[in-house]
Amino acid sequence: MRWQLGLGRENGLAFWGLLFIEGSFGAFFPIWPLYMEELGAPIAIVGLLLALGGVFRLFVLLPTARIADWMGSRKLLLVSRIVSAIGIGSAAFAPSWPWLVPVMMGTAVGSMAFPLLLAHVSANASEGDRVRAFSIIVTIGPSIALLIAPLLSSALIAVFDLRAPFLLSALFTLISVGFLSRMSESEDEAPEEDAPGASTTRGYRAVIRNVPVRNLLLLKLYTIFALGLGTQLVPNYLRDVGGYADARISLFSAFSAIGTIGFGALVVRNRRFSDAPLLGAALAVLLVSAGYILFLTPEVIALVIIAFLFRGGMFASISLFSAVLGELAPARDREHIFTVSELVIVAGFSTAPLVAGLLYGFEPSLPLIVSAIAGIPAIAALLRLSHIRRHDDSDPPGVVEPVIAPDLAVLAVESELAPVDDQAT
Repeated sequence: MRWQLGLGRENGLAFWGLLFIEGSFGAFFPIWPLYMEELGAPIAIVGLLLALGGVFRLFVLLPTARIADWMGSRKLLLVSRIVSAIGIGSAAFAPSWPWLVPVMMGTAVGSMAFPLLLAHVSANASEGDRVRAFSIIVTIGPSIALLIAPLLSSALIAVFDLRAPFLLSALFTLISVGFLSRMSESEDEAPEEDAPGASTTRGYRAVIRNVPVRNLLLLKLYTIFALGLGTQLVPNYLRDVGGYADARISLFSAFSAIGTIGFGALVVRNRRFSDAPLLGAALAVLLVSAGYILFLTPEVIALVIIAFLFRGGMFASISLFSAVLGELAPARDREHIFTVSELVIVAGFSTAPLVAGLLYGFEPSLPLIVSAIAGIPAIAALLRLSHIRRHDDSDPPGVVEPVIAPDLAVLAVESELAPVDDQAT
């Protein structure tokens, strides 16, 4: 059937479910910091609230696997998204900024859906079709949603006010529940009755002991934090310094989705980048950093649009990190590795607003400048690791050069050769 996009019934439902989940996110997130200010929160409190939402997500994600073992992945998936819909919808009726705290708790519960959906996609994709399935479901679908949703929000803001996008977001979430409710509980995702929770602990320890994976996750954390410094308060910067209206700022955010789609198409079509994901990630970080420099001239609208296009590289870089993690991850630890990867994303985007809020208080352009500079070490590390991986792939089989520094590619080879204790996943 055409609605399945060649993915099969289960992953077809996952595609549409995740598309509307990301549409829910895209409907309100571009104006989220503006709404906090609208309800009376000072700029430092805005940064604190953004960070607090990430902290809530961290605590919610940690026990997700254990709860899924107890009640079933599909049931937890539906419950988490319903709670999220209630939380987002209630934001439209908040009288002041402290009322947004329970809203953020509800949206944090909704974040349980992401690792559960990734596990579902992996379980229902054939071995040779897994890359295509993840590309369509996790990259293309969400990018389309993040392109359309801000446009609808912009129109609603122009007609009504900043509260309207939250009702649209809640509606999108409920539509996603409709698709997710039709998914089946696959055998790989069925609740385990033997020692629930034990596998989660052992799985996380296995992730930490996997040195190449751990190093890549640390680099991913730094990259997200570095780029997150610049992106978090861009709406506030454009309103305070550039003098743009809220509706126009929401409209601008759609160009980030266009940038993500364009960069994704470049990686797919260009073998140089598709064969070397870390090289593509380095290019993405470079474009994002260049975009932050362009934001420093907010009076030139063309440069602002280009800056938003470049900012789309940030989300593309995250998916490229995931592609490399998939290559390094042993099959038995893959679920836990991607859960930790999600935690890394949350941690990076949670700590960045705290620093960005403090920098913004000194000078509104400071978060953009610091973020652009902080991107340079990430680019250098990504280029180095990409070169090492290409060099390692060109070596004759079985030849491993001894090194002193813990290079990612060499450690990856060593981890395959060294005996590893059996860990339950």
